[in-house]
Amino acid sequence: MKEIANELKNKKCRFVLSVGNQTIFYHGLILEVNENSVKILDKFGKVVYLNLNSISEIQEVQQK
Repeated sequence: MKEIANELKNKKCRFVLSVGNQTIFYHGLILEVNENSVKILDKFGKVVYLNLNSISEIQEVQQK
């Protein structure tokens, strides 16, 4: 997942996270990728860190 996140750096993306028995959807701009997390700017303008181990899917969001 780290490789995919690096390829999509500085692009708006949709993230699917699996946390426990829940699936969480997140949208944001990838700012930084490190060993354990992805730093994003979410759609509300907040900086959020997502755990790479929890991310099951990353898709680039196409601009309209």
